[in-house]
Amino acid sequence: MRALVECRARIAYPRAYRRGIKPARRAIRAAAAAARRGAPAVEDENVCDVAIVGAGPGGLAAALALQRAGLDVRVFEQREEFRPAGVAIFIWPHGLNALKSFDPVSCERVIEAGAVIDNIAIEQLQPGNTEAEELVKIDVAGWSRRMDLPPQIGITWARLTNALRAGLKPDTVRLAHRLQDLIDEDGEDGSSQDGVTLTFEPPRGGGEAPPPVRARMCVVGADGRNSRVRELAFGADEKATVNTSASANASADPAAPEANVYYALSPNPPPGANGAGSFNELRFSLCDGSGISLLDVGRGNLDIDGKEGGSGGNPADPGGQLMFGTTRFSEPAMTFETPTARLGHLESLFENTTPLLKAAIASTEPTAVIQTRLYERDGASR
Repeated sequence: MRALVECRARIAYPRAYRRGIKPARRAIRAAAAAARRGAPAVEDENVCDVAIVGAGPGGLAAALALQRAGLDVRVFEQREEFRPAGVAIFIWPHGLNALKSFDPVSCERVIEAGAVIDNIAIEQLQPGNTEAEELVKIDVAGWSRRMDLPPQIGITWARLTNALRAGLKPDTVRLAHRLQDLIDEDGEDGSSQDGVTLTFEPPRGGGEAPPPVRARMCVVGADGRNSRVRELAFGADEKATVNTSASANASADPAAPEANVYYALSPNPPPGANGAGSFNELRFSLCDGSGISLLDVGRGNLDIDGKEGGSGGNPADPGGQLMFGTTRFSEPAMTFETPTARLGHLESLFENTTPLLKAAIASTEPTAVIQTRLYERDGASR
């Protein structure tokens, strides 16, 4: 057991391991505690080769690859229903090429669900100006063709996860499965021949907890930055170390930059922009210490039921959408009492700017604006 867990610690956290053996020892203590708890009985129908925790793009893509390799895979998601989450992302050709290498059909489905990006434009926007100076325009579509690669795309988070999930076998993804514990029991020879047992908490909406599941081969943690899998595998101390590394670095350096990041989905073209929009392009503007991006994400988002919709998920409006994003460097942490106040803050920042930017912000629903903090991961500055 000790050798097995230390090896796992080196693979998962090589930098932490080089600094000492504390992370490995924490993992050993966590695994030993799990073994003492004992694994509950698991029905044969709840046994699989690989259990993946988290049904985001990473977890779903991993499930596709493993299923194509012939493994029995289950994906467990704590949400009780699929609904639009996040905003949108830009996927480079190499990412789609990796998906194409093991699942060409799912790759085509993802491309069709988004918007092909032909150009990346970078421009300089002076404060108070209504016209920007284009600095460079990159023909990324031509580069992809020359390299025989899939295109670049912009795609909403909801469409991406829907497209990936459509390639999985029925009942692969299990909703309302909030991970409670990981129990790794040793066989008679000291090996983990019986696999790892996952137990789950009762759904937040009420009801009994889902039955336990046993993964014969391994458990994959695809449950984000505050990973429950990582906490259970390496101990609570490891989770605290990962989550506080950024704040510790910032406090040690009084000159560490602060930044607020705002994202939103707007109609494309937005009303009031005189037909201007962001079509098959990613446009990045530098303005007054801020980075501003406009990304075509295709036909718009999906509503909760998965129906087609344009702005606001309105099925009667099948128009396109674009993602508006801005990073406000050196802006102190901002909190807002209401979504309307947050949108009003954005409108005030870009009151004197291009018609397209003004219209994109003005046509955004207040509840559609997502605000995050730009944080530095440990060692990123090096």
